[in-house]
Amino acid sequence: MKNSALKGALGALAVVGVALIAKKAAQRKRFIRGIFDEYGIKEKSPFGLADKIREMNDEDYQELK
Repeated sequence: MKNSALKGALGALAVVGVALIAKKAAQRKRFIRGIFDEYGIKEKSPFGLADKIREMNDEDYQELK
């Protein structure tokens, strides 16, 4: 009986952990998407960001950092 309750508690804890990780990933994705939208980057990849950084002047680059 005690072992079953422990497994249930660990299972619930694992579900909560997965939910927190998924929430954090969604927040990060929204943050990155906001940067792409703010600077008008069409290609949603690291290469698109690198191309945009190469086109920026020093002032815009410092603002991005």
